[in-house]
Amino acid sequence: MWVKLYKRITSEAESLLHDLEDNLNSWEKKLTAYAQQQREGGIDENEDPRNAAFRELREETGVTSAEIVTEI
Repeated sequence: MWVKLYKRITSEAESLLHDLEDNLNSWEKKLTAYAQQQREGGIDENEDPRNAAFRELREETGVTSAEIVTEI
């Protein structure tokens, strides 16, 4: 009886660990893709910095209506 119970618990634990590993691998891929995406923004050659700011805002967030309230 104990041997059967031990084998069942071991089997369940192995299954859970396998699922956890799959989930971790999936999240690792998603986070890697997200981190790589973050490096894309910037000012294109001969692009006005204001226009670049609005373009990046639109590309990254979907915001199409914004205004600059102050400059540093």
